[in-house]
Amino acid sequence: DDDASSSSFRIAQRKCTEAGIRELTITEKTAPPIPKSKSPIMAYAELDMLLVTCPFDSDEQRVILESIVEDVPDVPANPKEKPSQEQLRKLSEMRERKKHLLMTASGPCRQVLQRILKLQKVVASYEK
Repeated sequence: DDDASSSSFRIAQRKCTEAGIRELTITEKTAPPIPKSKSPIMAYAELDMLLVTCPFDSDEQRVILESIVEDVPDVPANPKEKPSQEQLRKLSEMRERKKHLLMTASGPCRQVLQRILKLQKVVASYEK
């Protein structure tokens, strides 16, 4: 039976060649390169995915999270430099907003929100 299938393969191959059809070459399947789990690409991708799929309890919750993620207070670029009173006030205000958001979220939503906030810090560190 193997001889018959190999013979029919050769006949089909010859007919394709005679008809001017290119031969299909099958190569071993190789997986595309996968970025390292701690790479910036993976952090950005996971953050984007979580922002889209987060099971928010309400639209208001989504708006609050977006404002927290987008409205990062300015802090001195030099870590040895002391933040101003205004910067400290804004940081404290943001901490309170995060705390309130997490306290009022349901269990499944809270877990995703915590991961989003952690990834947001990671992503921010890549942008420095």
